[in-house]
Amino acid sequence: MTLYQIEVRASSKQYDVQAQQVAREILKLPGKYLPSLAPISTSPSPLTIRTSQLYYLTGQLNSSQIDQLTRQLLIDPVTQEVVLSQKPENSVTAHLVDIFFHPGVTDTLAESVLIGASMLGITTLEHVETGRRYIFDKRLSEEEVCYITGALLYNPVIQNYVLHNSVIQNDVFHETVAR
Repeated sequence: MTLYQIEVRASSKQYDVQAQQVAREILKLPGKYLPSLAPISTSPSPLTIRTSQLYYLTGQLNSSQIDQLTRQLLIDPVTQEVVLSQKPENSVTAHLVDIFFHPGVTDTLAESVLIGASMLGITTLEHVETGRRYIFDKRLSEEEVCYITGALLYNPVIQNYVLHNSVIQNDVFHETVAR
């Protein structure tokens, strides 16, 4: 069995509606927990957040089947793109938060992907797990990102999250994981 990760995100910031909403909601949070927001709000460059949909596929898939799933089932080619690299663009440091359902919690999107794959004639896809990725502005601290995640992005009863601190040094992607 092989595990494949597919990340689908908006092809342009204007299409990342969820990121725009999260940015607006962050501004409504108590400032005492987000001390970095004051300097960011007066900065010429606004708070940046990107979101993407994650798909973890398990099975024996060849590259044409993955391409078929991606093109015909997982993306809207007008507004979305598949990201093959996990490192954030145009960034030295970023905080990535991945949110997934706890085992045993119904993942209806994953069920839909399995059904769609079957309808496309792809029978070697055995399991699908879906999640959301949030890429936060590098000017926020790790503590602020954890606060935002707990306050806005996940439900601890049915979901868990992993915080990845990503650093790009000399074109090499380094990552540490915290929770």
